[in-house]
Formats: sequence, C-alpha cells, structure tokens
Amino acid sequence: MIYAQIDTNNRVVGVSQLEASVEQVNMILLESYDETLLGKYYDSNTGTFIELEFPEIVLTSITGTNIIYDTVTREVTLTAGTSINIVGDIKLNNSVVNISTNFRMSLKASDGREVVTLVTITAGHIDHTYTVEHSGIWSVTQESINSRLPENSKFKFSGLTIYSCT
Repeated sequence: MIYAQIDTNNRVVGVSQLEASVEQVNMILLESYDETLLGKYYDSNTGTFIELEFPEIVLTSITGTNIIYDTVTREVTLTAGTSINIVGDIKLNNSVVNISTNFRMSLKASDGREVVTLVTITAGHIDHTYTVEHSGIWSVTQESINSRLPENSKFKFSGLTIYSCT
C-alpha cells in the first residue's frame, strides 16, 4: 500500500510504501509511488493534489547612504549603523497583488544572531527602512520569511544577503 502523508495544513510531507493498509486522516492512499507530490497540497474535496502558487516578494530597489547593492547576486554591502530603504512589490503571475498586511522578517547572521523587523505591505507594495546596527553577514531567505507565517500567507523570495562592515 502506498500513501502520501499530509501535515495539519494538508501539505504532503512524505510518500511511503507500507506492507499493510492504514486508516489515518493524514495518510492518503495512492495508486503509485510518486515523490513529485512532496510539497503539494491535498484537496480533500476533490481528492486531488495541487501546487499552490504563492505571491513573490520582488525587490525593485535598495538604497541608502554609501551602500553597494548588486542586483545579480542580491548582495548589499554597507557600514554597520547604516539605514537602508528596501522597496518592492508582491507579485503573482507578473501582476501586483493588492494585499495589505504586516509580517515579521527575520534577519539571520552567519554566527547565529537573529534580529526581527516588522515589514508593512500596503496595496501590494513594500517600502521598508531598516537600520543595520551590527556588523556581520546577514541573510533573509524565503524560509526565514515563511517560517512563522500561516500556510495561506507565505511568499516566494529569492533571498538577500547584507554584508555589514565595521
């Protein structure tokens, strides 16, 4: 018997082949072994697995005094204590999504430190100023943005690295 294991949000987190049948709400019987189902969502109304599209955070500019922003590598170099202004759009299928909300953005340093800043989205646009107070290599990833968001509120994000120098 082959099953897709789903989490509490109906997202497939495993595919297993078992010797016996099981009767559990988080185990969905499959016709064949299919690892491409991992990460997809199970629609219990239709009995199908679907790929949910999440809107993407698309950075349009990063500015500040004496900063260097490489749009190809998505790296910012600055002096500790510098304020940067991050501007972007929330897009789905190349169109701005008209949402307004706040989310906590976690910046993680390569040495394990973490800081959190509150980002506001207004009508699908982000215009956020943040002061990078401490030196280090700081990263914002899709995983760090989504780690504490509800499943239906997640974003795609290509990441950003900030090199804050003394």
